[in-house]
This record gives sequence, structure tokens and C-alpha cells, in this order.
Amino acid sequence: MRTLRKTLLAVPSSVEWKVLFPKVPYENSVQKPFVLSSSLEAACVGVGLVGFASGFTQLLGSRQYAKAILVGIAGALPFSGLSSGTIVRVDAECVGDVGYWNDGVFSPFSN
Repeated sequence: MRTLRKTLLAVPSSVEWKVLFPKVPYENSVQKPFVLSSSLEAACVGVGLVGFASGFTQLLGSRQYAKAILVGIAGALPFSGLSSGTIVRVDAECVGDVGYWNDGVFSPFSN
């Protein structure tokens, strides 16, 4: 039996990909993950619960990894005032893509 040795860095969005890997194109990285080393690959798998689950499942079904690590920028978007690499403390969290819009206000299902 072959031992799995590769690790996958799963990046949700193209915005995060561009911050983490500014010189690496992210197009088609689910179909062809970017090889960072002989034991490490990275892929931009998708945004949101469904998008991420779909891309991640596609990768796991077509390739074999010993482990997968979800990496991202944790809200350090260009307009947030945070820099990539800034350490932040999270006191509360919500699933920002699961909820509803009412009169221009987004209300998440979770608190």
C-alpha cells in the first residue's frame, strides 16, 4: 500500500489566492493544483459552503492527500484595514454566506 505524503492547501477565493500567492495564477487550480513542492500543493477550491465543498470534493476524488489545510486571509480583505499576516482574535463568528437579504440588510442565520 502506498503511503500518502502530499498536503493540500485549500484556498477558498481568488481574492485570498492573490494575497497568499500573488505571482501564481489561480485559474483551473481545482482541476490542476499548483505544485509548491514535492509534498505540497495549493488549490483555489471555491467560495461559500457549496462552492468550497464542491471544489474540495472534486480534488479529493481525483487526487490523494495525507492531509488538507484550509488557508485564507481571515477577513484581511483589501478594504478591511488589516494586512495579510496580521494576528487577530475572533470573539464571535457567523457564516456570512448563509442568511437572507431584507430591505438591503443581510441577516445571517447564525449568530
